[in-house]
Amino acid sequence: MKHFRFFMIVIIFTAVMVSSGCSQRAKNYNKQFVTTFAELSLLYEKEKMMNKTPDSLYQVKVNEFFGKKGTTKEDFKHKVDELSHDVDEWKEFLQDVSKSMDSLRMAK
Repeated sequence: MKHFRFFMIVIIFTAVMVSSGCSQRAKNYNKQFVTTFAELSLLYEKEKMMNKTPDSLYQVKVNEFFGKKGTTKEDFKHKVDELSHDVDEWKEFLQDVSKSMDSLRMAK
């Protein structure tokens, strides 16, 4: 009887773990993309504070930023557009970006 009870507990525990794992879907973005979005947002904030409005110098900095990241502004915009079509994933992404921005601010 003890073995049966233990076996049932293991079965229930496994079922709960599997079902909770199934409810989490895979993210369509990674930490590097979150960090890139956060860094770009902070660059925009900094430039807006210093220059009041983004200008052509800001665009040069953005192009340099993407060059250092090994991507293009167009690829980045495309990925952001894809993410924004799924409301739940977009919310989760923006929460991750906010956390990343906070971490980056504290690191400075």
